[in-house]
Amino acid sequence: MTDWDRVERLRSKGWDWSAIAQDEKVAYTAPEGVTDPGRALKALYFQRRSSRKQSDRPERSSSRVAEEEAARRARSWRARAPVLGLLIAFSAGVWILFGLTVLSSLMVIVPLVYMGIALAFGLIVFGLSLVFGGRGIGGGWRRAVAISVVVALLVTGGGALAAVEVGIPNLSLNTTAMPSNSDGTWYHAANPLWTQDGGKPVFLYVGSVACPYCSASSWAMRGALEAFGSLSGWSYLQSSSTDVYPNTPEVDLSSVTYNSSYVSLQIYEGTDDSTITIPTLPTLPNAYVQTYDSSGGIPFVVVGGQYYHLGALVNPATLSPGGTALSPQQVESDLSSGTGSVYAEISSAMIYLEAYFVKADQKAGISPPSAVLQNSAVMSIVAQISL
Repeated sequence: MTDWDRVERLRSKGWDWSAIAQDEKVAYTAPEGVTDPGRALKALYFQRRSSRKQSDRPERSSSRVAEEEAARRARSWRARAPVLGLLIAFSAGVWILFGLTVLSSLMVIVPLVYMGIALAFGLIVFGLSLVFGGRGIGGGWRRAVAISVVVALLVTGGGALAAVEVGIPNLSLNTTAMPSNSDGTWYHAANPLWTQDGGKPVFLYVGSVACPYCSASSWAMRGALEAFGSLSGWSYLQSSSTDVYPNTPEVDLSSVTYNSSYVSLQIYEGTDDSTITIPTLPTLPNAYVQTYDSSGGIPFVVVGGQYYHLGALVNPATLSPGGTALSPQQVESDLSSGTGSVYAEISSAMIYLEAYFVKADQKAGISPPSAVLQNSAVMSIVAQISL
């Protein structure tokens, strides 16, 4: 005989009619020839209810009506919970996939990525608890929330420990445009000062010898670096002959040696002069690239981890007057003359770069070279750098 009291209890838990009909303790036997026991049980249930006479039911108080309405709403929520759970779990799964692929290079530098992935795992647990009504994992939604919090804390904590282990700071997305010359833009990022080799600010350069914008900018970088130390091992090259501004003259910085008491040098420059390539970057330089130059534009330079430049330092068109590229020797001659458009373009970029070197040195507690401090053009820019 069908246990109607158990039917009522299972319905209050959000069970569907097919599951109730299959429950052994309900003891429901569908009539012969019925192909959908759940539907038959449902019809019999409502037929049984409708057959009761109104006089047999006691008058319901307003509180009883309220209780029944609350119970009805609860049953309605339980009925929708599995669908909502699937949506939550699916959305969280998509976020995890996105975080582990597109944002994978940022995971060790932006803790929010770790936290987002951790919380997504927690949401999957919560979503699945809704799908299974708490029976699959035990404890219902309260336990699911607790598991979500634990997972989030563990994964986020693991991400923080990984970042500390590789020595990567939490790079700030709070950036401000800074004083710049006519080519590209300098920015300030609210990061800790990046130093090495006894506390010297790091100058990071990422580029390619085949890139005309890198080639043109190399002249300013060489000049600024030589103002702060001894640079050796460089040579003359030209950019790709098949790219824009073909054969732009350059100073190859890919294999230089730098001796300086003021600046520490990190250069990652592709050496193929016919095709633009960028070497595989170590974790820390890659962190700055992914955070501030995720589109992969080169040249990309960073001074002390706080000042970075997007775009060319020097316009390559200046080194190709009339559409014909100058030779490296011609550029050297123009620089030596101290006059002309080539000198003015390269000198301007060099002055700004030196100014940011000075600012980083001052923050590191290092007194810059006296010759640089006596350069009024450089110090004028330093005075404009407010951060």
